[in-house]
Amino acid sequence: MDYKKHITKGEWLIYPHGNIVNPNHDSKKGDISTIAQCYMGINVPLTLEEAKANAQLIAEAGTVCNECGKTPRELLEERNSLIEALKDCIDFIDELKEHGFYHWSEEQRIKQLLNK
Repeated sequence: MDYKKHITKGEWLIYPHGNIVNPNHDSKKGDISTIAQCYMGINVPLTLEEAKANAQLIAEAGTVCNECGKTPRELLEERNSLIEALKDCIDFIDELKEHGFYHWSEEQRIKQLLNK
Protein backbone atom coordinates (compact mmCIF):
# COMPACT_ATOMS: atom_id res chain seq x y z
CA MET A 1 0.00 0.00 0.00
CA ASP A 2 1.27 3.47 -0.83
CA TYR A 3 0.77 5.07 2.57
CA LYS A 4 1.75 8.52 1.24
CA LYS A 5 -1.72 8.75 -0.33
CA HIS A 6 -3.30 8.33 3.08
CA ILE A 7 -1.29 10.69 5.30
CA THR A 8 -2.81 13.91 6.60
CA LYS A 9 -2.42 16.55 3.91
CA GLY A 10 -0.97 20.02 4.45
CA GLU A 11 1.58 21.44 6.81
CA TRP A 12 2.14 19.63 10.09
CA LEU A 13 2.68 21.90 13.09
CA ILE A 14 3.65 21.35 16.71
CA TYR A 15 1.47 22.48 19.57
CA PRO A 16 2.67 22.69 23.18
CA HIS A 17 3.66 19.44 24.86
CA GLY A 18 4.54 17.72 21.59
CA ASN A 19 1.18 17.34 19.83
CA ILE A 20 1.64 17.29 16.06
CA VAL A 21 -1.37 18.83 14.41
CA ASN A 22 -2.79 19.95 11.10
CA PRO A 23 -4.73 23.16 11.74
CA ASN A 24 -6.33 23.04 8.29
CA HIS A 25 -7.79 19.56 8.63
CA ASP A 26 -11.36 20.88 8.61
CA SER A 27 -11.08 24.58 7.93
CA LYS A 28 -14.87 24.95 7.62
CA LYS A 29 -15.26 24.10 11.29
CA GLY A 30 -11.99 25.69 12.38
CA ASP A 31 -10.93 22.34 13.82
CA ILE A 32 -7.43 21.10 14.25
CA SER A 33 -6.52 17.48 13.79
CA THR A 34 -4.02 15.79 16.07
CA ILE A 35 -1.73 13.70 13.89
CA ALA A 36 0.55 12.29 16.60
CA GLN A 37 1.65 12.91 20.15
CA CYS A 38 5.22 12.96 21.39
CA TYR A 39 5.16 13.49 25.12
CA MET A 40 6.91 12.63 28.31
CA GLY A 41 5.13 10.70 30.99
CA ILE A 42 5.48 8.15 33.75
CA ASN A 43 5.97 5.22 31.38
CA VAL A 44 7.72 7.25 28.67
CA PRO A 45 11.37 7.93 29.54
CA LEU A 46 11.71 11.17 27.55
CA THR A 47 12.65 14.64 28.61
CA LEU A 48 10.48 17.52 27.46
CA GLU A 49 13.30 18.55 25.08
CA GLU A 50 13.40 15.05 23.55
CA ALA A 51 9.63 14.98 23.14
CA LYS A 52 9.65 18.37 21.40
CA ALA A 53 12.60 17.36 19.18
CA ASN A 54 10.81 14.14 18.19
CA ALA A 55 7.68 16.12 17.40
CA GLN A 56 9.66 18.56 15.25
CA LEU A 57 11.26 15.72 13.29
CA ILE A 58 7.95 13.94 12.69
CA ALA A 59 6.18 17.17 11.72
CA GLU A 60 8.97 18.09 9.29
CA ALA A 61 8.90 14.62 7.70
CA GLY A 62 5.14 14.82 7.18
CA THR A 63 5.28 18.34 5.78
CA VAL A 64 8.13 17.52 3.39
CA CYS A 65 6.33 14.39 2.19
CA ASN A 66 3.26 16.48 1.41
CA GLU A 67 5.34 19.15 -0.36
CA CYS A 68 7.40 16.88 -2.61
CA GLY A 69 5.52 13.56 -2.60
CA LYS A 70 8.51 11.63 -1.26
CA THR A 71 9.27 10.14 2.12
CA PRO A 72 12.51 11.00 3.91
CA ARG A 73 13.81 7.53 2.97
CA GLU A 74 13.04 8.14 -0.73
CA LEU A 75 14.74 11.53 -0.57
CA LEU A 76 17.83 9.96 1.03
CA GLU A 77 18.00 7.28 -1.66
CA GLU A 78 17.59 9.91 -4.39
CA ARG A 79 20.28 12.07 -2.77
CA ASN A 80 22.70 9.14 -2.61
CA SER A 81 22.05 8.33 -6.28
CA LEU A 82 22.69 11.94 -7.27
CA ILE A 83 25.93 12.01 -5.29
CA GLU A 84 27.10 8.88 -7.08
CA ALA A 85 26.17 10.41 -10.45
CA LEU A 86 28.14 13.56 -9.62
CA LYS A 87 31.15 11.46 -8.61
CA ASP A 88 30.91 9.68 -11.97
CA CYS A 89 30.83 13.09 -13.69
CA ILE A 90 33.99 14.15 -11.86
CA ASP A 91 35.72 10.89 -12.85
CA PHE A 92 34.71 11.47 -16.48
CA ILE A 93 35.92 15.07 -16.38
CA ASP A 94 39.25 13.90 -14.93
CA GLU A 95 39.64 11.39 -17.75
CA LEU A 96 38.91 14.04 -20.36
CA LYS A 97 41.38 16.41 -18.74
CA GLU A 98 44.10 13.75 -18.81
CA HIS A 99 43.72 13.68 -22.59
CA GLY A 100 43.57 17.48 -22.87
CA PHE A 101 39.98 17.56 -24.11
CA TYR A 102 38.11 19.28 -21.38
CA HIS A 103 37.88 22.37 -19.20
CA TRP A 104 34.74 23.18 -17.28
CA SER A 105 34.30 25.90 -14.68
CA GLU A 106 31.44 24.07 -12.90
CA GLU A 107 33.79 21.25 -11.92
CA GLN A 108 34.81 23.08 -8.74
CA ARG A 109 31.16 23.67 -7.83
CA ILE A 110 30.41 19.96 -8.12
CA LYS A 111 33.44 19.11 -5.98
CA GLN A 112 32.29 21.60 -3.34
CA LEU A 113 28.82 20.04 -3.28
CA LEU A 114 30.32 16.59 -2.84
CA ASN A 115 32.40 17.74 0.12
CA LYS A 116 29.44 19.01 2.15
